[in-house]
Amino acid sequence: MSLAASALSAHLKYDSVETVVDALTRLGLTRGVPVPVWPPRRLPYGIFISPCRNGWISLWSPLDTTRDWFPQLTATLECPGVLLEVIESRFWIAEFFQDDAFYGRMELPAAAVEWDDLWARTVDSLEAEGVSEPWEDEAAFGPRMDEIAATDEYQEDLRQLREERPEPAVLATYLPCHADVARAWDLLTAIDRREEDADSVEEHSPYAEDYMEAFAGYLGIRDAAWDPDADAEALAEGDYEDDEGLPERWREFAVLPVLQLPVLG
Repeated sequence: MSLAASALSAHLKYDSVETVVDALTRLGLTRGVPVPVWPPRRLPYGIFISPCRNGWISLWSPLDTTRDWFPQLTATLECPGVLLEVIESRFWIAEFFQDDAFYGRMELPAAAVEWDDLWARTVDSLEAEGVSEPWEDEAAFGPRMDEIAATDEYQEDLRQLREERPEPAVLATYLPCHADVARAWDLLTAIDRREEDADSVEEHSPYAEDYMEAFAGYLGIRDAAWDPDADAEALAEGDYEDDEGLPERWREFAVLPVLQLPVLG
């Protein structure tokens, strides 16, 4: 998919922030000691870490390697973990881990994700032949899309994508004691039914983050769609005395400094 991610957050079903910090340090991801965000101060470039909220510790990293190190972190801590990502308010992704095991991945809404991938492949194919704005050429675009859809490569990628989807029972690992697997599954897949389900999030919200937040909230995860980049300037300058719009229990957050690579020009 060619769209840029709007927000990616990582969540651990774990109760000790100190142990999580120690594990991140041993993985070589952080340097120095955690910096409390409160009282307001100039914050270093680093990973935001929440206190334990409803049994979950949440992380927001400025690094683009989260998917590389997060499975190592859940393996080190021997705990469940969830990665949540929203992409330009159109799609959202949930990935589930337990210790060193990968339990599955959902890309939602499923039909739209599959169509978007096929559309992008069609564009790439025609552009490689020198066709400018190929989506404007209906006579060429439709047949090429059908042609790509029938290829072994596309069908294999589609099969793998569908095989990664977890069974509903997998969700039991991530639920609080009062929660119900069937309800969690309904919330996870609600965006697939937003055109037909009268109980869908916020009466058929067009925004994927609303569906992601509804599912995450049922697990007990807070602020899954928060994007630190949107507040980057204020956070770097320490200009956030008014914490409205910042995550729940913001004053108990900390930043774990990471190495910032120089920009080469």
